[in-house]
Amino acid sequence: MLRTQAQVLEEARPASVVHRQPPEFPGGDEALNKWVKTEVDSVFMARLLDTDLNGRVLIACTITAEGGVDSVSLERGVCPAYDVEALRLVRSMPNWIPGKIDGVPQPMRMMIPITFRHE
Repeated sequence: MLRTQAQVLEEARPASVVHRQPPEFPGGDEALNKWVKTEVDSVFMARLLDTDLNGRVLIACTITAEGGVDSVSLERGVCPAYDVEALRLVRSMPNWIPGKIDGVPQPMRMMIPITFRHE
């Protein structure tokens, strides 16, 4: 079977490569952990001392093309008090460095774990 010139050229073309860069909290993961520790409500922390419950709440959100935090929702909870505090924390976060696809800022869905534990 003979192939047309267009078919030969199409087969010779390299596959498209998409460069995807995920959103990043300013300063990276270490800065995010530090921010969470300083922003947890002091009244909440006082209540935390009265319980032995540790856990990780998973919050879903969208980081917009401008870096804002939007569409925040509870993905996996631990208990109502931890869930509410984790939602409050994520909703009050400063702007992130937006994610990019091929160098262009794009909204991207994220999962942010917030861990509560006695220290």
